[in-house]
Amino acid sequence: MKKQHFFLLFLLSGIFTYAQNKLFPQSFFDKKLAQEMLAIGTSNIEGVASTKQKTVYGYKAPLAKKQLAPEGTLVTLY
Repeated sequence: MKKQHFFLLFLLSGIFTYAQNKLFPQSFFDKKLAQEMLAIGTSNIEGVASTKQKTVYGYKAPLAKKQLAPEGTLVTLY
């Protein structure tokens, strides 16, 4: 019985190890270009920022009351 469990565990570990894909970047990371792209821009997005309280289960209830961000809140998008 223990041999069967060991064999099954060995077989499953081999399948999951084989299924891993290795991805490598196609170009080198340009630090200067990244800093320029993350710098303060000149575009504006206007709207209302809001969220909902999460439940004890970790999700936002669809009928929960919206909590609006105070006027003048700075929102950063990446």
